[in-house]
Amino acid sequence: MPLKGIHCPPILLLRVYAERRQVLQRVTELPFSPVAVQILELAQDERVGAREIADIVAQDQAFTERLLKIANSPFYG
Repeated sequence: MPLKGIHCPPILLLRVYAERRQVLQRVTELPFSPVAVQILELAQDERVGAREIADIVAQDQAFTERLLKIANSPFYG
């Protein structure tokens, strides 16, 4: 299934899905939060776009702060 509003070659979609799985595996380092649960559920749905996930992340400032620290760390580059 193509990503919402994005049309690209199947090989690129496979790469995007693989990267999405890698990100989901890293989520275990995040503190527990109802927001984290919602994000995990949304991220499993290939029809959900970044905007929907960003809207959920924006609901919890502490979670957003921790997520940004992890995303900006040299380890995850």
